[in-house]
Amino acid sequence: MLSNLFKKKKAKMNRGEVLVAPNTHAYQNYADIQINLDFASVDQKKKFFAITSTTPGEGKSSTCVNIAQVYANSDNKVLIIDLDLRRPTIHYFFKMPNSNGITDYCLDKCDLETAIHHTKINNLDVITAGTHTPYPNKILQSHKLNSLFETVKDKYDYIFVDTPPVLAASDMVSVSGTIDQYIVVCYSGFTKKNEFNETISRLRNADVDIAGVVLTHVKKHDKKAYGYNYYSYGYGKNK
Repeated sequence: MLSNLFKKKKAKMNRGEVLVAPNTHAYQNYADIQINLDFASVDQKKKFFAITSTTPGEGKSSTCVNIAQVYANSDNKVLIIDLDLRRPTIHYFFKMPNSNGITDYCLDKCDLETAIHHTKINNLDVITAGTHTPYPNKILQSHKLNSLFETVKDKYDYIFVDTPPVLAASDMVSVSGTIDQYIVVCYSGFTKKNEFNETISRLRNADVDIAGVVLTHVKKHDKKAYGYNYYSYGYGKNK
């Protein structure tokens, strides 16, 4: 079932039906997420966010690119990094090739300037996952990746990282020390409670700061929102 869901999602991305349009209800829901994240950063600004989920197909990549879009449209210089090296999808959103990305940079096949791709959205850049590698953990644990993180921190106001689903891979542990906060995405009516609890447990065991949860695929008749909702803000490390 997860495989079929992912295929359907990928087909939609190939048709360019992922980035929501400004001045829509769905866009406003993402704007509400920005408000919540900014409110939590009043005392200490957080700029490096990871978006993850329990399993594949829950909408984490869509959530990642649309939150980033909102920040970019608010005159922030924003970067998206695709670290889901096993199932990269960010390049589909912007109809760009998945080349000269993270793996290529870490393997010295391209420089950072080449790895950073500009999008049609002002202030929004992307680093794709890049050429497929059978050893994603080696890339994620490399000094080159850490060097990239340190460099882009000085170049951008906000950085959003699309990471692998927590229960599908342990890769998130490799980069958790760099991330300011994690955002967990759940598919409404699909994500299992026990799997969600296990996801939160693993993130806490990795000592990461959980900003909150985004609930995707909410039914239209839900009065709270259409498309994507944000809830349970302020999970934190100790909550």
